[in-house]
Amino acid sequence: MGPSVRTRREHLSYIWHFSISPSSRSTVMYVLVKTRPPDCRLHHAINHSIWVASRGKGPASLPAAGITHLQGPTNFVLMGDTDNLAYVVEPSAGGPVARADFQPLPIPGDLVRNGRFKQGLNHWIPHRDHEPHPDIDSFSLEDTGLRLYARGPFKEGLMQRIEADVKDAEALVLRADVMVTRQTMGGTGPTGREAPVAIAICYRNADGEECCGERLFWQGFYALAPAEPMQETDGRKVPAGQWYRYIFNLMQLNPKPAFIYYMAVEGAGWSEREGWIGNIHLIKRGGSHE
Repeated sequence: MGPSVRTRREHLSYIWHFSISPSSRSTVMYVLVKTRPPDCRLHHAINHSIWVASRGKGPASLPAAGITHLQGPTNFVLMGDTDNLAYVVEPSAGGPVARADFQPLPIPGDLVRNGRFKQGLNHWIPHRDHEPHPDIDSFSLEDTGLRLYARGPFKEGLMQRIEADVKDAEALVLRADVMVTRQTMGGTGPTGREAPVAIAICYRNADGEECCGERLFWQGFYALAPAEPMQETDGRKVPAGQWYRYIFNLMQLNPKPAFIYYMAVEGAGWSEREGWIGNIHLIKRGGSHE
């Protein structure tokens, strides 16, 4: 049971310290936020964000048999302090998480529009090698998200112009739910930039340098381990056929981003492959235009 707080303030920040026993066999951590409106006969939603920071330094802080996934409303934010963070969203046992149970509330500070792909292709344009391309047939929009598939090596998907100044941001959190369901070329391919599903961000850093092209931020996700000459550069191995939530604070890059040009989601690599993105967000925290 957490604290009960009475306040007339419009915003409230509260810090909890908690731990998970290594002997725990639970697969879900529940965080419940409630508010008591002035008239208890009325229902009022409360806008909230939850940040979970891992500061443990001992063996007890390492992932074990306890928490394996978390679920919550769409404005649930989980962020690590010094490294990226990832966890299984839907475990293979017990069936999928009922995503429809959570109302799609907007995330404060989110720079991505239509990040859940519920408005079709609004704000997104097809791309090949990060250039707009009208004749792309390697993706489809499904009820569960964006499906990326192909039998060829082309780097294709969707991209969105962000055009946002982030130089004063305290945090810039990339959050995406991804899944790899088919892969025949292991890892991130022979170039280290080919994966069934990947996220790319083109930006200008605090030193005024353009980080696009070969220098852009790129994170690939693969389920099949690489064998020579395949690589795993800039890749993260994920469980095949399971939704996996990836979170990274781009302000941990050195130099830090100062201006975001665009974001791209894509798949690439020989031969047959299939990956999914359920939703994707780029959340700015702090700064003058939050």
